[in-house]
Amino acid sequence: MTSDTRRLFKRNILDSLGCAIAALPGQPFQALREQFEEYRAPGRCTLIGGGKTSADQAALFNSGLVRYVDLLDTYMAFSRRLSKQEHRARSSCLRSP
Repeated sequence: MTSDTRRLFKRNILDSLGCAIAALPGQPFQALREQFEEYRAPGRCTLIGGGKTSADQAALFNSGLVRYVDLLDTYMAFSRRLSKQEHRARSSCLRSP
């Protein structure tokens, strides 16, 4: 693995963790936790923010956390950070009309 690839990999892992932590207070994730409490499947998979559940519930919860606030701005395919204008243009489809 090249040093540039390693650097991008580390940046994207930190970006994903930061997005997940920022999304924890979000209403969808509070609702999912309540649902998991009611319909908890036994499992050993860790939920970001604490707790354990089945693999499918953990995958839903954790991947949702990562994507919830990300706005698609740092994929491995990008070799640089997006400018503010590029970010706005690429995320404009997420805005309400």
